[in-house]
Amino acid sequence: MVTTLVVISDLHLADGSATFENWGADQQATFEALLGATRGNGALASDTVELIINGDCFDFLLTPPHLGARDSTDVNIAHAKWVNIMAAHGPWFTALREFLRAPGHRVTFIIGNHDMELAFPSVRARVRSAIGAAPGMVRFCLTQAYQPLPDVLIDHGCQFDAYNAIPVLWRQQPSISTPSALETSDARGQPVGPLALPWGSRYFYRAFVPAKRRLRYLDECIPALGSVRQAALLCVLAPDLLLEMLPQLATLLPAEAAAPTMPSADLVDQPAALFMATMLLSQQLLQGVPASGGDDANSMAEVSQLYAALEQGRYEALRAALSIWPDLGIHHTDAAELAAARDVLAQTEGLRYVILGHTHEEGRWSVGTNLAILNTGTWVARKALPHSADFTPEYSAWATEPGTLPYPGRDGRRFIAAWLRSEPGAATVGELIEWSIPTQNEAATANSTPPFIRVPDDAMERW
Repeated sequence: MVTTLVVISDLHLADGSATFENWGADQQATFEALLGATRGNGALASDTVELIINGDCFDFLLTPPHLGARDSTDVNIAHAKWVNIMAAHGPWFTALREFLRAPGHRVTFIIGNHDMELAFPSVRARVRSAIGAAPGMVRFCLTQAYQPLPDVLIDHGCQFDAYNAIPVLWRQQPSISTPSALETSDARGQPVGPLALPWGSRYFYRAFVPAKRRLRYLDECIPALGSVRQAALLCVLAPDLLLEMLPQLATLLPAEAAAPTMPSADLVDQPAALFMATMLLSQQLLQGVPASGGDDANSMAEVSQLYAALEQGRYEALRAALSIWPDLGIHHTDAAELAAARDVLAQTEGLRYVILGHTHEEGRWSVGTNLAILNTGTWVARKALPHSADFTPEYSAWATEPGTLPYPGRDGRRFIAAWLRSEPGAATVGELIEWSIPTQNEAATANSTPPFIRVPDDAMERW
């Protein structure tokens, strides 16, 4: 019997709003095409097909009601958010229901930091109800990682990221579930109490939501804009908002920390000076941040370059913040995660493939001679940053008015999945596949061979 695993992650289905939703018509059409390829004579069809959604399928974090200064969430808030998610995504649930009608098909959800609310049994019950599949077809992995085959391990990856690791939830042992340990029906155990939020979620609610509303693209670029570039953009485009955000950030400091000195409101018209004051303040604020394993040398070079650009004026500041510079290393959000994952996974015997998500940066890396780490990236909107020499006034205008002007650069979306095939007596084979966006003039190519992408082992070669 041939078993096929199709692994995707980071779909981020939210509330359907213009500000926070990441799922649109292209994503839906591609999702339906991908599922269609698992049926009949489709390219991904086999005796059994397991769709594994590796965390952050649903975006409870982005979906209202937002939590403000709270340090935890609870089941009542989770249900209020779920109502908004479910109402916005009827076609998605319909597509998944159709997929599960085929013999041998099933879906497994793994929990991520944006949908940690799936830890609540009653929320999982509502997911099953919304899908409406036959009993046993909708399964949940309630541990950190899932091992569907002896040589395959799947982990969302947030626990390797100090900023976004979910506290407490997975302290139980074992930390890995095999198929027999999955939850296949509604749980009737004890209810789960309030869940402590990761540091990154607390930062999002207390400080980042206003910035996201003003400049939605702050977390939608690839390569990702780090906090230093985001601060530079706010100094130019929304200094008043930045001055309001900083006191909220200070509330994340440990109780015993000294009160930080806030930048003066007089700096609102002095972007370079405000930027440096913000960078100095950030050193104090980092007392409340978990160790990130970031590249301090690269960050210092970035600060110096951005400060020099801010002194030259608005256009140069935007060019520095929103482009790739040949003399400055690219910020990769997955660098710390990969380092931590390698340390753990190198000690795990018998694995051939480890599938991660979380970072929104797709890639393939080798560990030793037999293990491959695959990251499935994300399906959300991404704007590919230009190289500095290609930055034009059109980019500057768009950055200032992103709600009214189209993005002048390349669409950075990539609809990627991990495909794995297992046969009795043989080692699992797998690869990353990329599904093309169906156009209006052609049907979704459900019966064509999906193109394989070739991602270099050296992640630094991606841009």
